[in-house]
Amino acid sequence: MKKRIISLFLSALCVCSFAFGCNGTSGTQKPTGEAREKYKYTKGVHNLTAPEANSYMVQNGKCDYQILLPANMDSNLIVAEAELKYFFEEATGVKLSSVIEPKEGMAHTAEGKYISIGSTKMLESAGIDLKADVLGSEGVRIVTKDKTVYVTGTTTTAALNAIYTFLNIMFDYEQFAYDCFTLTETNNAKLRNFDVVDVPDIEMRACPSSLTDQNPDNLQYRLRTRPYSEYFLPIGDTENGATEHIIHNTSNVIPREAHPEHDKWFSDQSGQGAENTQLCYTAHGDAEEFDALAERAAYVITRSLIKYPADKYPLRNIVTFTHEDNSSVMCRCEHCMEAQEKYGTQVGAAIVMANAIRAKLETWMNQPENAAYKRDNFKLVFFAYAAFVDAPAHYDEAQGKYVINHPDLQMRDDVGVYYAISNGLSYQKNLYDELSKEGVENSLKWFDISPSVYLWTYDANFGNFLFRTAGTNFYDTDAYQFFAQGNAKGLFKQSAMPGANVTSFQMLDIYLDAMMQWDTTRDINELTQKWFKAMFKDAADVMFDLYLQQNNWALIIAHETKKIAQTGIINYSIGREYWKYEMLKGWLDKIDEARALVEKYKTSDPALYKVLKEHIDIEWVCPAYYAMFYNADSFTNEKYNEMVTYFKVDIAGLKDFRMSERSASTIGTWSATLSLR
Repeated sequence: MKKRIISLFLSALCVCSFAFGCNGTSGTQKPTGEAREKYKYTKGVHNLTAPEANSYMVQNGKCDYQILLPANMDSNLIVAEAELKYFFEEATGVKLSSVIEPKEGMAHTAEGKYISIGSTKMLESAGIDLKADVLGSEGVRIVTKDKTVYVTGTTTTAALNAIYTFLNIMFDYEQFAYDCFTLTETNNAKLRNFDVVDVPDIEMRACPSSLTDQNPDNLQYRLRTRPYSEYFLPIGDTENGATEHIIHNTSNVIPREAHPEHDKWFSDQSGQGAENTQLCYTAHGDAEEFDALAERAAYVITRSLIKYPADKYPLRNIVTFTHEDNSSVMCRCEHCMEAQEKYGTQVGAAIVMANAIRAKLETWMNQPENAAYKRDNFKLVFFAYAAFVDAPAHYDEAQGKYVINHPDLQMRDDVGVYYAISNGLSYQKNLYDELSKEGVENSLKWFDISPSVYLWTYDANFGNFLFRTAGTNFYDTDAYQFFAQGNAKGLFKQSAMPGANVTSFQMLDIYLDAMMQWDTTRDINELTQKWFKAMFKDAADVMFDLYLQQNNWALIIAHETKKIAQTGIINYSIGREYWKYEMLKGWLDKIDEARALVEKYKTSDPALYKVLKEHIDIEWVCPAYYAMFYNADSFTNEKYNEMVTYFKVDIAGLKDFRMSERSASTIGTWSATLSLR
């Protein structure tokens, strides 16, 4: 048997802790003992029991098994079938055939040889305990009965997740990037006595924003994540020409121009340098106008419930009613200021409004004529972001937890918070660093007072997409376990923006995020070692060293520019003084060393060489750009021309990197201006 990366045999790399840079200095402080144990997540369910049976699924390259699919196929099951066929053939050379059940179904038999996907009638007849009360909407259940393997969950999304778990157990399959996976090739694969219950620690695992609009080769599915848009109901007053949005959407739901008679619905902060689209969540103290605002918002949401019915869009069980991204114009009328004084924070009025809207939605869904559009687990969430980030709670010694500041703030069970932690946490240092103390406390408040918490976190420098952050220092086991023990229902980590593309090292962050959200007890160092060996093969050690150097340098920059004290969103560019030629040349030399280590595959395995070289070349872009942009005079004409040619020829066919959030400039547009000298 052999592994391929297309198949790469996974060997160990040198083990280095992310807490230390290449010079051996500590990059972050971590507590020990009681502080660390306090937020340890212990409720995960990851039972991967699957001992080998006495019979074979594949023997001497032959296989009698077929894929069994339910009659009511949907897009998830179509992907699940295709993925199982593809990877099964990659591993064994066997092309599986498929059978779709007739509507009346098929019965389980002791001699049947099927891989049954999803909720087939045969699964029903097998009498298997699905453990649905444990699985939730995304958990995996795989069971062998006699000679048939049932690969399923409570939803078709879960059934698709289960395919990748099945492949991992059978063939050691793992996906690392768009173009990189490993698995074991074999002509003989024993049947396994599966009794798997594998439930993600964080249920709604939204893929980072850099992948939201891109899904080549099913990468999102293979990482068992989804675009966050698939979880949220799009809403907007289309009857009045507005578009549908899933976040920052109050002006889409309540467009000001459509309601000139309702001035009390809107903020009093016009003329503040931004379009005044924010709402007044107290309706300027007018009870009738408050009720009318809640009624109109609920009405617009019901139009989307009708447009996106549950049978076609089963994941869209969350709707956000979230303020716009211009908090400088939040309402400051006397009634909003009174509410802030009453509740302790600005967000209190938004909670009261969310409760009112959700109550009206419940009334609508319970009407017999709307039964087809009712969703039993439907949540309405508001944004705890910017002006609304601070939780209206205080610690109660008697109860041993945080409690709401006022009875008005008791959230309904079907109301929750989308907590965008834009300040308070230092995303470049460990969760337990002193700089994150306020963010940890505020998070604990939201965890205690909100029935449902969905997290929006950050791992990008919005002023410079090209160079990595030191986010690995924050996103380790401590952070993921903290979020999971807080019972976070979902996590979206905003990285480089859509269209920005990602470097290889940024893809590592995406891979680790997917793995750790599923199982927060995984060993990040071990996962990282696997990833480097798969992505760079013989050059893994060299590229890992480069990665550590750059990670350490990102932390040094943050310290020296004092940006690390600005906890939360990272948004700054760095000038010439931080891009010294000697450092950049050292990084470029590392790249050249890595290229030389994979050169042997150019003739022995051209396809593998192409992939490995592209992975390395993508990491050449950043140091090469800064070396040429700030240090062009340090290069001989020959070397400079060589780099210009590399940008225009070799790099031009790879990803084009957007430079920052507020600029449309890319590496491609910049390199087009280069000329030989």
